[in-house]
Amino acid sequence: MKFILPDFLKPYDLNFNDILEADEVARIQTLPPAKLEKLTQDITYLLLREITAANKNARNSLVPSDGITFDEFRTLAFLAQAEKQSKDGNRTVSQKDIAAELHLSTSTITNLLDKMDVVARGSSGSKNRGWITRIENPNNRKEKLVSLTEEGRARIRSARSDYKREASKGLLKTLTFEDLVALLVHLLRFNIALDPRHDLNPDISDSDDPHP
Repeated sequence: MKFILPDFLKPYDLNFNDILEADEVARIQTLPPAKLEKLTQDITYLLLREITAANKNARNSLVPSDGITFDEFRTLAFLAQAEKQSKDGNRTVSQKDIAAELHLSTSTITNLLDKMDVVARGSSGSKNRGWITRIENPNNRKEKLVSLTEEGRARIRSARSDYKREASKGLLKTLTFEDLVALLVHLLRFNIALDPRHDLNPDISDSDDPHP
């Protein structure tokens, strides 16, 4: 496997193998405080840039499953997660909350849900997928509450299975299993640091999940 080290870190690669070994990292940590702080800021900035790029590349390169778009997949996954976390039996999520979670505009999320709704019909008059249903919020008539149908639950399970399989194939071309575990742990720590409410145990089940 070929390692990739950004140019600004190469002066610290004394072994010339494009990776910073433990002793090299320890040596960096002995730098004068001001220089170490500047280097830490540069690394942090590049890390955030790479996380953003990874999200974009995953969205563009990894199709969740045949017949479902990435935003549809994210919507169904969010609704499934909301069901899992519900403690009062309420399986509905406001359309506004879905838009906020997916970082989509009101008009975009409305069009997206129209294509997934069991009732809504497209411009051709053909019936849509039937993965969700929407009802009026009894406490706010201007707001729609969204929930999964049985078809929607089945679709997210099968799509998640396809997505996990294709994503792992792609990542294992450049990362080892140990790399995957380490990357997951570090990203979880990163997200918890930024948002203590970040969910450590999302719904990852699918139609043939081997885990207990």
